[in-house]
Amino acid sequence: MVIKSPWLVDARHFAREGRQIDVRVDPVTMIRLAASVENVFDAMVDVRFFLDQSRRFRIQGNIVANVSVLCQRCLMPMNHRLHAKTNVALIVDQEQEKHLPHAMDGVYVDHEGLL
Repeated sequence: MVIKSPWLVDARHFAREGRQIDVRVDPVTMIRLAASVENVFDAMVDVRFFLDQSRRFRIQGNIVANVSVLCQRCLMPMNHRLHAKTNVALIVDQEQEKHLPHAMDGVYVDHEGLL
């Protein structure tokens, strides 16, 4: 599946069902990444939604993008593979954020769970 435009998911519903998303993202939609590099060739997102032992709504996964960056030594474009891991809890307020483990970030969602 290729994601071509911004999209919303009901993250809490996905977590209750234990869904996983494995998609290729159209580089045109990656505006912030494109502003930071010379070129974005492709990007893959592989994330898993689930409820942990503490009944927190969670997202874990990997994001990989192949980009071109400007070499700081020779000032020529060079290809580079970016890899980021994500491990977050879905939260609706600061009180929930205070109770997260130190190694986990929170992502704010609205009360409907849209992300």
